[in-house]
Amino acid sequence: MMIKLTSVVLIMMVLSGCLHRVSSTKIDPSSPVVSQSAQYFTSDPQPTSKPLTTVPPISYLNENQYLDPMQRHLITTINQNAKAINDRKKDAFYKSFADFAVKDPTQVNGIYEFMVNHENEYIIKIDSPRFTPNSNWTDEFSVTVSRTLFLNDSNTIKPDGDSTYYFKQINQEWQLFAID
Repeated sequence: MMIKLTSVVLIMMVLSGCLHRVSSTKIDPSSPVVSQSAQYFTSDPQPTSKPLTTVPPISYLNENQYLDPMQRHLITTINQNAKAINDRKKDAFYKSFADFAVKDPTQVNGIYEFMVNHENEYIIKIDSPRFTPNSNWTDEFSVTVSRTLFLNDSNTIKPDGDSTYYFKQINQEWQLFAID
């Protein structure tokens, strides 16, 4: 009964367009070079030749833990930025930055493309935030966090070390302008 129910649900999802079948290369036994074959199911209609693995549980910073409104805003922005990477939403990633930072999207786009398309990474843990005002400029602030990444292609977890998120106060609002 469970197999029939699962089959019915899968068929309904395929017919409704929720799942798209994606095929990679087929094995040709007569070929001197034999490549592996696999079929993957994804909710994204774009073809993929990369294996789909299960991303481990993700742990973002607890925004409610911060009583200071400025610190809470900075933590919320860091979480939104990481969620955009993890959800593979480029527009949301851009929106987490200040307007002036995305006027020339090559810099911001480079971060996104490297993490999502080149490394195929997920940020699965962010912790230990350290808030630091810029000693030279009163309108700049940074937050350094420790991050742990999941590398989807190799199915491995690795500590990323520290990443620093740089904020600038524009029109009395703290906005992200760079990540190091």
